[in-house]
Amino acid sequence: DPKFILHSGDFVVNGRDRESWKKEFFDPLDGVISHVPLFAAYGNHEKDGVMLDFYFLPSSDELRYTFDYGNSHFTIVKNQDEEGLAWLDKELGAANATWKFVVHHYPCFNVGGKSVGKARDTMPPILRKHKVDVTFAGDSHIYERLYPLVPLAEPKAHPITYIVSGGGGAPKYGTGLSSVIAKTDNMPHFIVVKVKPESVTMDVRGVDDKL
Repeated sequence: DPKFILHSGDFVVNGRDRESWKKEFFDPLDGVISHVPLFAAYGNHEKDGVMLDFYFLPSSDELRYTFDYGNSHFTIVKNQDEEGLAWLDKELGAANATWKFVVHHYPCFNVGGKSVGKARDTMPPILRKHKVDVTFAGDSHIYERLYPLVPLAEPKAHPITYIVSGGGGAPKYGTGLSSVIAKTDNMPHFIVVKVKPESVTMDVRGVDDKL
């Protein structure tokens, strides 16, 4: 009975195929999305397809938007290019919340899986500037939680926890080892996040409700 679901993109294999949406999205989530709001980021498998035929999102530009819930601010990012990062900087600058979360598809940091970090030099400074607490990304079909990161040259900077959560059912990728990784696994999973005034806790669960 969550208040809402956050999804970091890649709902289906082929976003241009309406039948895929029925088999891979609507049928498996029947009985959930009928009463639980789902806030989506845009993944590469959506392929500029029919996603917006199914969604009404809280923005005139429906693929990037923000919303507040309780003491938390959520920013959903589509592109991590210059325009997208300028928008992110502006939106986070206007946010006034105890906890700040950012959701996007391509990870800034990724050790296992695809091992590719997107905008790793340009996005984190914006996140630190506005004191974002946690980012959720997808794309790599694994789970990775990094220790809270700050630049070596700025040890007193605001620390950010970067999470890759791509275990929604696609073929799993291999995990990697690094001193920056607190936990990694490649099993199907989801994350239960509980936000309180003074703390945020995250419980990662697999298909057997444990991980």
